[in-house]
Amino acid sequence: MRPPPRRLASTRSGARERASVARGGALLEAVIASGLLIVLLTGLLPIVATARVATSRARRDVLMSLLAGRRLAEIGALTHLRLPAGIVRDEAAHLGGGDVFAEGGTGLRETGIGALEAPTPGASDWLDDRGRWDGEGPVPGPAGRYLRQWGLVTGPEGCVEVWVRVSVPSSIDEAFAGGLQCPWGGGPS
Repeated sequence: MRPPPRRLASTRSGARERASVARGGALLEAVIASGLLIVLLTGLLPIVATARVATSRARRDVLMSLLAGRRLAEIGALTHLRLPAGIVRDEAAHLGGGDVFAEGGTGLRETGIGALEAPTPGASDWLDDRGRWDGEGPVPGPAGRYLRQWGLVTGPEGCVEVWVRVSVPSSIDEAFAGGLQCPWGGGPS
């Protein structure tokens, strides 16, 4: 009997070699694909971080603008009218408290623009990161993040210039709102 041809044996070992090379090629492809994925993700991380910071800043800017506008509207809602006997204006509303129209404050009394420079009793308050009242005075409450200050200057014809500044004391971010509130109603001017 004759031994099997050698060719058959070499075909089997060649198939094993080809399978081994194919497995090695697949491993090499996986390593290259993983490397490319790591490089791409590493390039995307700064973009995602920058977008997150920009979104956070935009949210803070919008909130500060809304808080300034809200105080401007609250001041505008105070009584300020012209009657035949003269100008009547609210000088007792406590603007610095959680309840805007409570008694015991300065209302529309002149504070001057200096009230925008430093926290002034009756012309500043602290708000938390959602815009809720958190105290007043120079020291923030436990959750105080935003400092809101307002200044009132009496102008001609009994009009009041109103300036509102909202800032984050630990940064340079701030928002301003301003307006001119003149007395409404009839009577001589």
